[in-house]
Amino acid sequence: MWPFRTKQPKAKPGQTFQEWRRSYVPPVAPPILDPIEVETVCPLCFLRYAPGTLSARVPFCSDCASEGIDFPTEPLDSYLAGKSVADFDSMLERWEATEGFRPEYKAQKAARMRELKALKLASI
Repeated sequence: MWPFRTKQPKAKPGQTFQEWRRSYVPPVAPPILDPIEVETVCPLCFLRYAPGTLSARVPFCSDCASEGIDFPTEPLDSYLAGKSVADFDSMLERWEATEGFRPEYKAQKAARMRELKALKLASI
């Protein structure tokens, strides 16, 4: 071990990392301040957020980092009201034709678009 180390190891003396990992309990997440009480959706990656899981102070998607390009999430009801089934079809066509993304990401985003389209069809 490096003689000038100031940081203590996470594992207790005599405990292997695997033993420590099995017994590790992550800290409790801090409460969300000023939560949004309706279901929201990110207009870029189409990730849906359950009510109370996103803060109204910072209403941006952490999955696609929409904060960096200033695209806040929208309430799901108003997002679906502003889109038609034809809009979802054209978005899916353009997304399927897009190149340069990992196949897993393309499939995930297309599945999210199809879920939103199904919700729109169910609300008609």
